[in-house]
Amino acid sequence: LVKDITLADLDEYDMESLESGGFQVLAEKDLAGRSVLYGRYTSMRYRTIDNMLRALWYIWMSILEDPVNQIKGVVAVGYEVGRVPLDRFDGLGEGEGSFEMYNADGGFDRDLARQIVSVPLSVPARPVGYHLCTDSQQWVGILNMIMVTLCKFIRLRMRIHHGSDQECKYALMTHGMPTGSIPVDAQGNTSLTRHMEWIENRRHIDAMKDS
Repeated sequence: LVKDITLADLDEYDMESLESGGFQVLAEKDLAGRSVLYGRYTSMRYRTIDNMLRALWYIWMSILEDPVNQIKGVVAVGYEVGRVPLDRFDGLGEGEGSFEMYNADGGFDRDLARQIVSVPLSVPARPVGYHLCTDSQQWVGILNMIMVTLCKFIRLRMRIHHGSDQECKYALMTHGMPTGSIPVDAQGNTSLTRHMEWIENRRHIDAMKDS
């Protein structure tokens, strides 16, 4: 028998990673009706890479419960606009000293990054687009470095948008993305309000599965 993954299957540290908001499902879908997976590396908190990957796997499985996503695929948006440069990023949240990021190299964990973009290849979904947004030339260099290590399937679906918050969101709009749902304001502050509501809603959904 196959059992659906639920929040009860995640341990304490997996939940810390999930609740960090490093990955979220946007409240609105794109113009094609597909769910949008939002990611923000500098918001991710994890004790081990596996904690972050299990949280991401849970999110992917929840997205695939929608038959529309199974047919049309899923779009991913990485949004690194308005945060401090990576050389000042140590993996510790603002006022969240209990979270630590291990195995980081200069504030950037290359192994995690490679595994993150490989997860969609292991789930029964068709990733139709990756949009990576940043206002930092440093991030552009890192993203280009990562792209050359990826398989052709992913590279052909990946776009880098470099500019201000307004410029990046305009670029996303031209691709049908619901920019009003991106939980980052013009100053680079991230909101977890919608994400925590999503987690609570998932608790109710998972409880009905177990009943």
